[in-house]
Amino acid sequence: MTKLLFIKILRDLETTWGRTVMMVVAISLSLIAFSTMLYARTLVQSNMTSGYVSTNPASARITINPGVTPDQIEALRAVAQAEPGVIDATMRAVLSLKIQKDGDDSTPLQLFVAAPDDPMRVATFKIEQGSWPPPADGILLERSALRSLNLKVGDNITVIGFDGKPAQLKVTGAVHDQSLALAGQEGGVGYISANSLPLLGKPPVLNQLAITVADQAGQTEPSHNRDTVVRTALNVADQLKEQAGVSVEQVAVPQPYEHPHQQITNTILTALLAFGALSLLLSAILIATMFNGMLTQQIPQIGMMKAIGARSSRILQLYLMMVLMVSAMATALALLPGVALGRALAQMLLSDTMSLTAIPPASSMLIPPPILEGRWLRADDTNAIVLPQTIRKTLPDIRVGNTIQLSIENCLTTWRVVGIAKELAGATSPCVSQAGFEKATGRPGQANLVRIVTDRHDKEARVTVGQAAIQALTKASIKTQNARPIDTLLGLRRVTRTCSLS
Repeated sequence: MTKLLFIKILRDLETTWGRTVMMVVAISLSLIAFSTMLYARTLVQSNMTSGYVSTNPASARITINPGVTPDQIEALRAVAQAEPGVIDATMRAVLSLKIQKDGDDSTPLQLFVAAPDDPMRVATFKIEQGSWPPPADGILLERSALRSLNLKVGDNITVIGFDGKPAQLKVTGAVHDQSLALAGQEGGVGYISANSLPLLGKPPVLNQLAITVADQAGQTEPSHNRDTVVRTALNVADQLKEQAGVSVEQVAVPQPYEHPHQQITNTILTALLAFGALSLLLSAILIATMFNGMLTQQIPQIGMMKAIGARSSRILQLYLMMVLMVSAMATALALLPGVALGRALAQMLLSDTMSLTAIPPASSMLIPPPILEGRWLRADDTNAIVLPQTIRKTLPDIRVGNTIQLSIENCLTTWRVVGIAKELAGATSPCVSQAGFEKATGRPGQANLVRIVTDRHDKEARVTVGQAAIQALTKASIKTQNARPIDTLLGLRRVTRTCSLS
């Protein structure tokens, strides 16, 4: 394009600056709407599944009648785990009550019940305050319930028990469960031990057997094949009838590795994306109409250019460049707002972001998982990341050598994938080196997990040492949350940052 033609484009845009501004604004707004929905949909889909899988959800739930007391759980677990392909099993119960507050008893409360000594390897949740199990008169509330019910840890709540009588429970902690609805739900969600049921007018029995199922016996990774899970769950149900003498009421098998609200969320986000695309189409029609009006006004100028020898291809190039300049200005204006709004929308929908583990250098207390592709982290890696293999559920094309972006505490960071790791009993979170994490956050020498090696290895001794460590840290004015044996911690796989402290 010659200098004269470029000058003509600028003068044409200057002459019709009002119309040009309107076109730029129209395209920018439609691009912002479309890019917001597209970016939010991408973030939600990429984080929703990984967050759900990090809870190590049950592959199947078998409802039995009658339920069993905590001292009978081991017998049922033994029956279930004797079935080839069953990785783990535990007993749970799901109940519903009403909360009584200010004379109103219409607020629902969904209770998830587990045995006091449940190792929490299946269908786990992150304990943010307090510890498991709560006392017989205590309850752990989901953090969204604390906000919706305007409560805090230490408050008391009154519920209408199963016998119709009011009972009081003390909120002893807060948890976050990524298997719940993304935007929270009406009422509240709580977690109690079976020891609390007599206080609520119900015997301490659990009636749901939750199992995780592998493709083959001896494997530790839950199966992706629903038919395999169904077949194994039905076999377990038959064995329960024959050996344990219980009646099986229901065998529920959800779609493996799919959040319970995945389809609903996908439908909503797809509908929003369609509206964004529609706005983009309408703005394109508007721009075409406005350009047609502009070209109509320039018919005399086009005739003069043709008269002095301008070719049709050169005139077409002129106005195409004008369209491209307007589009480039609109895209530049829409890029950052679209990304920012998309991230904000995704954060509103997501219950939590994906966990990230920072690996301390030369730590003997963290065993690297098996590497399927690439390599494990080195101490001097500053932009390298190792991803769990389940990331391919949402990002099937991810490969070693690709780059990905993660938002860490509202700061966008870029990482190079150096390895793909195999999950063990629970889901493995993405891992980076301590040096890389410190560079990304700008906060060196920070950690939120202390791992301790004890000279005795029974669970009671380890828990006692952990409680003593909490007391020592509290006396040193270091805020602590809870202490868990390492086998429970490995089942949860919910560490955000790790570091060894000497």
